[in-house]
Amino acid sequence: MSVHRIAAVGTGVFGNTFVMTVVTSGGFTPLTYQWRKNGTGIGGATLNALAFTSLALDDAGTYVCRVRDAETNSVSSDDAVIAVANHVAIATQPVSLTVARARPRRSASR
Repeated sequence: MSVHRIAAVGTGVFGNTFVMTVVTSGGFTPLTYQWRKNGTGIGGATLNALAFTSLALDDAGTYVCRVRDAETNSVSSDDAVIAVANHVAIATQPVSLTVARARPRRSASR
């Protein structure tokens, strides 16, 4: 059994969706998956894809997927490093304004 690649590794944008998938070949079905971040298992991350619905700054790190087959053969993916970019957003939009030309004041004549 071997891991061919992890797709979608790189920089994700804060608040956006980000998905990584691992592609395997060989082994005896069923295959089981366990994703790890910085060496620690991620609870519930047991599919061939790891999805972030709203990427957070603390999601940045090094990810590895360990795959096991029915015969307890196992293989781990290469490290997949994710960086999270905190994109710039406009908090208040500019407001249109029309400025009229001022008329000069006339002095009072007596």
